[in-house]
Amino acid sequence: MNPNSRTQELTYGAMLVAVFGVLLLVNRQTAGLFEDVIFFVLPIPMTIFSLRYGWKDSIPVYVCMVALSFFLGTLYTIFYAITNALLGIVLGLLGARTYYVIFSWEYYREPKAVL
Repeated sequence: MNPNSRTQELTYGAMLVAVFGVLLLVNRQTAGLFEDVIFFVLPIPMTIFSLRYGWKDSIPVYVCMVALSFFLGTLYTIFYAITNALLGIVLGLLGARTYYVIFSWEYYREPKAVL
């Protein structure tokens, strides 16, 4: 693997962990005003990373997100941050398979049998 791509992966993961932390911080500073919306948005950074780099490289990013949720979240949001980050990994894995089927050039080039 190219060391430059590994550095890019590390930087991309750190950026998404920072986005996750900003979402947790906004939730805490607004006293849970946007809590319902933020809980739907929390899996998105992890989904993007998992879709791009796979589940094995997503584990360290997940651990960083969990550690950050302990520092920036309340007891209520820690549980949701942990489960939403894990949900993001699963959605990224499912999305990678769906993305290949929908956007793959080979999938559309093959002739389809009409039933």
